[in-house]
Amino acid sequence: MRNRVLSTLLITSVVVVLLAFFLNTLGLFEQNLKTYPATIQKLKVELDKDAFVFRDEIILGAYEDGELEYFVEEGQRVYVGQPIARLTPSSLPEEFDSSGDKISYTLDPSEDLMINIEGIRSNIRSLEDELSYLVKQNKYDEIEDVRQRLSSLYLIQSAYKDGQGLSTTKPLIKPNFENGRYTYFAPKPGLIGLESSIYDQLFNLDNIHLINYSKLKDIPSSSFLTQVHKNQGFIRIVDNKESFIAVELTEAELSFFVEGGLCTIIIDGNRISAENFQTLRTEQQSGMLFRIFEDYPTMTSQRKINVKLIPEETEGILVKTKSILEQDGQPGVYILKNNGRKVFLPIKIKGHVGEEVVIYSDYFTLNSGENANESIETVNLYDEIVEEP
Repeated sequence: MRNRVLSTLLITSVVVVLLAFFLNTLGLFEQNLKTYPATIQKLKVELDKDAFVFRDEIILGAYEDGELEYFVEEGQRVYVGQPIARLTPSSLPEEFDSSGDKISYTLDPSEDLMINIEGIRSNIRSLEDELSYLVKQNKYDEIEDVRQRLSSLYLIQSAYKDGQGLSTTKPLIKPNFENGRYTYFAPKPGLIGLESSIYDQLFNLDNIHLINYSKLKDIPSSSFLTQVHKNQGFIRIVDNKESFIAVELTEAELSFFVEGGLCTIIIDGNRISAENFQTLRTEQQSGMLFRIFEDYPTMTSQRKINVKLIPEETEGILVKTKSILEQDGQPGVYILKNNGRKVFLPIKIKGHVGEEVVIYSDYFTLNSGENANESIETVNLYDEIVEEP
């Protein structure tokens, strides 16, 4: 009798242990999971980035070698016909580069400064085929992403202009000659830029979508010239109605900037409101082109600048990135119910920084064909999120 009782207890213990193990495997019985409460937070982001400035500007160049005298100051506004500089011809020694070749003052951009246009054309053809397939299959939830990528690539193809490649802004050389000297008059209104570089010719507005920005890391800084060689640019007149700031960003950083939205850019301590104008996206790089309409003190002298980007604050439920996993291609998190069960909930990310993301709360909407406007249940404020599922 005693042996029978002991046997029964032993069998019961084994069954309980096996059942607990089985339930734990199914995720229905969790004792040691770390969780944290769902909370609503604003994700404030500040990105420190190098950037390049594009403006509509004219470069004035020297008719021949000589000494320069300026009648204007950096950043001064000038009117059409205003005298701005005088060139007194004089003999100057020729300049040579490190390889011993005579320096040219007309920029001939090398091909490695431009993105891979053949790759762009190939991507366009592939995406057009993909878009056609998605339309035929009524997969409308995937169409918008393809359209956005195509839109970015069409901008690049248009900028390429039938094989011309990178455009350059050639120095304008039309001074008045009188009493042995050349006087330069402003051909258009704008702000004066007295510092110049041969690379000013590259920053043509038509090149914004064509430049491989990773190749511009080491461009030389501009300088103030008092002596100038024939054809060398020495002064710029900048149209300050708008400026464009090109910034390389990761895909995660791009998620904070919606085309047509606004952000704040800090340049040399100046807070400037900017428009998220256009996305720059190829296989080689990704980023955003920002448009600003405000003046700032160094806008006429700096080409490569350091900026702080502050996108509009994103509010939602804060989730740690280590909590996120995928099921059937859908990102989501596990939450822990009162009965100890863990349940997978899909999520939709609004913004990402470091090891945290902000997601939509309660419900988010799918933009699909047969499931158009379907509301998907997601994390709410009463949930406990599993830290590391």
